Amino acid sequence: MTMRDGDEIQNRIRQILDQELASRIAASTEALPVRCLHNHRQPLDTRKRVRGEPNPQYNRVTERKVVLTGAGEPFAQHLPVQQTIGLCMWGADDSTKWAGTICEEEIDAVRCCNGNATHGAQFTPLLTEVQISEAFHKQIQDLEWVAENLPEVSALLWVLGGAGQSIPPPESEAIVVPTKKWWQFWRLFE
Repeated sequence: MTMRDGDEIQNRIRQILDQELASRIAASTEALPVRCLHNHRQPLDTRKRVRGEPNPQYNRVTERKVVLTGAGEPFAQHLPVQQTIGLCMWGADDSTKWAGTICEEEIDAVRCCNGNATHGAQFTPLLTEVQISEAFHKQIQDLEWVAENLPEVSALLWVLGGAGQSIPPPESEAIVVPTKKWWQFWRLFE
């Protein structure tokens, strides 16, 4: 078995970081309601009567029973439940054309956000690639976060020279961040 030199270890760290960033970007562009800019969580109506008239659509589930066991006998506690539903707000600025589409589950997002003829909405990621990249670069500046969430990178940094070691720059420059590059915060290339 041969020992790896510092350049090979740094290249492996760059590769791991590039893979992590690429997977985060890929996940953010997956058409899911929680990742769409147009998705809005609307609370369900809990009023039994509206303007004196019965409200047949009111949400009947307003609390849930939770059994807690403490120092002794179990007891029940009723906790409020905020029921919500996901709505696609694409085109909501024109109420005459807005479809009011429910976008709650993955299949709804596929139906809603593929630009079909009936609705026309396009999936817009909640976070841009630049925002994801900036957040990732901020996270990897914290070596404690790296140790907890990217243990292989942390171990490779230890091999390079201990806890004070910093992370090398990535291989690819696929995402251009207009601010200071993340590796400029690290002391590896001083």
